[in-house]
Amino acid sequence: MNRLKQLISLLNIFATFIMVALLFYGDETLFALAYILITMLMIRRTLRVEDESKSRVALTITYILVLAFKLLFNSNGIFGEGLLGIPQSVAKLIGVLLICVPFIIDHIVTAKRYTQFLFPSIDELASFSFHTFRHNKETIKNKIQLIHKARKSMSRQNIDEILRDIPRHSSRRYVNNGSLTSEYFYQAYKSLEDPYIYIIISNTGSAASEMISLFTNKEYNHASISFDYELKTIISYNGGEKVYPLGLNAE
Repeated sequence: MNRLKQLISLLNIFATFIMVALLFYGDETLFALAYILITMLMIRRTLRVEDESKSRVALTITYILVLAFKLLFNSNGIFGEGLLGIPQSVAKLIGVLLICVPFIIDHIVTAKRYTQFLFPSIDELASFSFHTFRHNKETIKNKIQLIHKARKSMSRQNIDEILRDIPRHSSRRYVNNGSLTSEYFYQAYKSLEDPYIYIIISNTGSAASEMISLFTNKEYNHASISFDYELKTIISYNGGEKVYPLGLNAE
C-alpha cells in the first residue's frame, strides 16, 4: 500500500510539472505528447495494480477514450478554429486541466475502492468527536478559500497577461544585454568584504506569481540575491519591468 501511495504521489508531481510547462510553453505537439505519455503511464499502472481482468480492460478502454477526446479538443478547441467561441487562452487552460482526468478516474476507481465507498462501523461512528468536526470544518473552509484564490489567480486578465509576457522569455538563449550599470558592479565589488550572500524571498504581486502560488501554496514565490546586508546590490531574474531586457536585473 505504501508503494502504491508513493507511485501515485510521483505521478501527481510529474503531472503538475507537465501542466505548468504546457501552460507557459505548450504548443499542439507538446500537448499531444503529454496526453499520450500520461495515458501510457496510467495504462501501465492499471496493468500492474489491477487484479481483475475486467477492471484492467475497462480502465484501459476508458483511458483510451479520454485520450481520444483530449486529442480532439487539442486539435480543434485549442489550436484549431476554436470551439464554441472559447478564447484560446481559456481553451489552453482547459486543455492543461484535462491532464488531471486520468488521475481523477484512478482515484475514484482504485484509491477509494476499499475506503471511501464503505459505510462506517458503529465504533467509528461512536468515535466521532468535536475535534474531528472542527478539523473537517477547517478543511472545508480552506478548500473554499483555495477556490476563491484560484478564481482570482486564473482570471482572464491574469491569463492574458501571462500569455502576452511568455514570448519575451526564451528557454534557449539569454536575452539580457547589458542592463547592469557600472555603478552596480562598483557596489558589488565594494561588498566583497561581506562574506555572506543574502537570499530575499518576496511576493511581487504579478499575475505569474499568483499563478505559481496555486501550485506551491506559498505566499512568497520570488527569490532575489544580494551581496551586501543593506541590499544595495539586490538582483534577481525578472522581466525588467518591460523596460529592460529579461534576465538578471537590479531591483
